[in-house]
Amino acid sequence: MACTCGNLRPLTGAHLISCPEGYDNPRGYDQPQYDPCLGPLADPLSSLTCEMAKVADDIRQLYTYFGQRPYRAFSVVVEWSGGVVGRGTPKNIAEEELLPTPKTTLATVKEVMKSGGIVERGNIILTEISPRYTEDQVKQLFHCGAPLPENQEGFIEIRVDQRDGLTENRRFRVRDVPERVAWDFFWRVNLHKQELNPNRLGEPRDSATGKAVPGTHTPKWAR
Repeated sequence: MACTCGNLRPLTGAHLISCPEGYDNPRGYDQPQYDPCLGPLADPLSSLTCEMAKVADDIRQLYTYFGQRPYRAFSVVVEWSGGVVGRGTPKNIAEEELLPTPKTTLATVKEVMKSGGIVERGNIILTEISPRYTEDQVKQLFHCGAPLPENQEGFIEIRVDQRDGLTENRRFRVRDVPERVAWDFFWRVNLHKQELNPNRLGEPRDSATGKAVPGTHTPKWAR
């Protein structure tokens, strides 16, 4: 609905919108920069979208209860004993599960034959990540904010929820800047598949030998 108050928004500072001489906007003052009814949201936390964020999370939790979210997502930090990534023995030192369980599919991950065997490659999109995470928290969870120490590296691990027993744990890294999709009540993140997966117990593999290091990780479902 158009504004009918009849007032004009006062403009301060330099005018950033201008037209070439002789080609002025024929609408005169009927332009958005003069309209006092237009402007940013004064209190975003009081908006309906923010107030409904917990409701959206609760609804998505129902998908987990119904067994329709088999792919759990974990933020994992691996530390190498040699002082730099790739040197020494890797060990999982931290992990945090994203809740409620986000929505994803592995349909875009393909098996590729290499000289050393079959590896998985591809990209996936993680959606329906809780809108109650802040941007700083999302960047921390996906390891795309402040850099980790040089002997640590971060991944997102996708693990099946044990309905098929112990299955493959797949590691990914973030590809793009996380996006808040406000109109759908979630964050969306694009991820790129890493070739070296941990074993089925979640134990990281040595990058030189490809073998898992026993006792370096205890999955949450085994605790």
